[in-house]
Amino acid sequence: MIQAEHITRRYGAFEAVKDLSFSVKIGEVAGLLGQNGAGKTTALHVLSGYLAPSEGQVRIHGIDLAKNPREAKRHLGYLPETVPLYPEMTPAEYLKFCCEIKSVHPEDQDRHIQEILQLTDLIQVKDQLSGTLSKGYRQRLGLAQALCGDPEALLMDEPTAGFDPVQSHAFRKLVRKLAKGHAIILSSHLLSEVQEVCDRAVWLDRGTVKAEGLPAEVVGEYAGVDRVP
Repeated sequence: MIQAEHITRRYGAFEAVKDLSFSVKIGEVAGLLGQNGAGKTTALHVLSGYLAPSEGQVRIHGIDLAKNPREAKRHLGYLPETVPLYPEMTPAEYLKFCCEIKSVHPEDQDRHIQEILQLTDLIQVKDQLSGTLSKGYRQRLGLAQALCGDPEALLMDEPTAGFDPVQSHAFRKLVRKLAKGHAIILSSHLLSEVQEVCDRAVWLDRGTVKAEGLPAEVVGEYAGVDRVP
């Protein structure tokens, strides 16, 4: 569903991501594990089409993201680290706006929005201004916008950053629920999150894959290395 083939992203002479290759299928959650500056966000920017790769290819649902970006992005939802909200809009208004952007048929929008609000547990705040929502609800609304248009692939950048333990647990349960019908990639520097949520882990260090496999194995390697410069 999501395929990265030998992705490299350069900024001048600096390589933020180097020869990254992996794939994720529907029903699977893959975690990008690494410290800040490891290349996780750059990798997600390339996978989402926000940045073009310097080398390599991204395919979403078999569609080349560079050659046919509009069609590829119809199958893709993205939750960035900074949630793109409009504080003067309510969640219901914001999701309607997102549905229009993603070309959801007008006759289907109300039903679609209601389903997303229920899935992300936003019903009780749907008419509240987004700027007044708590961190947890803002993050859920960010996920809700990513679900507009029923994309099969989801990308999430540090989705529980700043959460308390209760919020983190609830959000991780939601991710696992979504995994039944989606291919999901999430980035995290939290070992517990990768172990709890992911089916597979990819450890990035300075843009390079250091290890890939079952979360317990990769987390064990990651935790056993002195990463302080």
